Parts: sequence; structure tokens; C-alpha cells
Amino acid sequence: MNLRKVENYTIGLDLGSASVGWAVIDNRGDLCHLKGRNTWGSRLFPQAMSAADTRLKRGQRRRYDRRRWRLDLLQGFFLKEISEIDPDFFIRLNQARLHKKDRLPGHDSYRYPLFKVLLTQ
Repeated sequence: MNLRKVENYTIGLDLGSASVGWAVIDNRGDLCHLKGRNTWGSRLFPQAMSAADTRLKRGQRRRYDRRRWRLDLLQGFFLKEISEIDPDFFIRLNQARLHKKDRLPGHDSYRYPLFKVLLTQ
């Protein structure tokens, strides 16, 4: 039956993870035609990739950000008291993990973050 001459028709869809299928039928269940062609078909798409890797990396970033936020908050609580005793303590502590060349000028000669022991090399 020509689709242009059919008053009522039904469109059936099959949605898969990597494909879409369709068909158009009239009320009697006969396949309709449009411009001399059957009104059914399918399209295949590339297989979807899992988001597990992205989700894992996003979770790690969020954990790191929360940890960094908690450490900054804790340092803020103790900043006044520690600064009275040793004003460079938190600077040394935050830069201890950095390579000597990447540290701030004037703070590249400390060997240990907790003590003011200068490098002798």
C-alpha cells in the first residue's frame, strides 16, 4: 500500500545499542511503500565505548580535589599559630613534593619540609 494513500499507519522502531531499525505498516499489518520503496530498514552505528575509564579518572580527580580542599582548610585553621613560630613552614610543606628546580625562589635549598635544614650539596 502506498503510504500517501494510507490514512492510519504505525511506525515500529527497534532501538539497539549500535543500531536502529524501523518499519511502517498499515492497519491490516501490510508493509507500506513510499516512492516505490519499502518503508523498512535499519542503520548500524559504531559500537559504543564504555565510559569506565573516564568515570575512573573523574573519580580520581574529585578525590584529589577534595583532599587538596581539606588540606588547605586544615592549614587555614593553623596558619596564625604556626606563622608565629615558623612563617615558612606551610610553604616548605607544600613545596616538599616538588623538584628542587620547581620550588619558589628562596625555598629551593631546604632538604626536609618540617625542619629548616639546608642542602649542603
